[in-house]
Amino acid sequence: MQIKDRLTSLRKEHKLTQAKVAEYLNITDSAYGYYETGRNDISIDNAFKLCELYNVSISYLLCETNSRQVTAKKDDIVNLINHLIKIVSLDEVLLEGEILTSKSKEFTIDTLNYLTKYLSYLK
Repeated sequence: MQIKDRLTSLRKEHKLTQAKVAEYLNITDSAYGYYETGRNDISIDNAFKLCELYNVSISYLLCETNSRQVTAKKDDIVNLINHLIKIVSLDEVLLEGEILTSKSKEFTIDTLNYLTKYLSYLK
């Protein structure tokens, strides 16, 4: 299953329209529709908002697991960090409207890798 399919499935399961979900996210109907067609990737902020709306884990929403469990486990956090590393590794990454410099991207990836290493020491 792809993220776009998971978004559509969850929305229909909760008997919501694209317009209602878009309103909840404070975006246009078409912007949300692009998430469900796969034309645009969902932002991290909106992904977390949908997790709250649907009461599912971020790993479930991003199709990294089939468990809807909301309680974060170490593996869920590591999966999220790995997903963030993939995003930061893209050619042009915007943060608050500014393109991240190579140095900023490198620092961010190093920090995320450090967090993953730190988590490996936890039970």
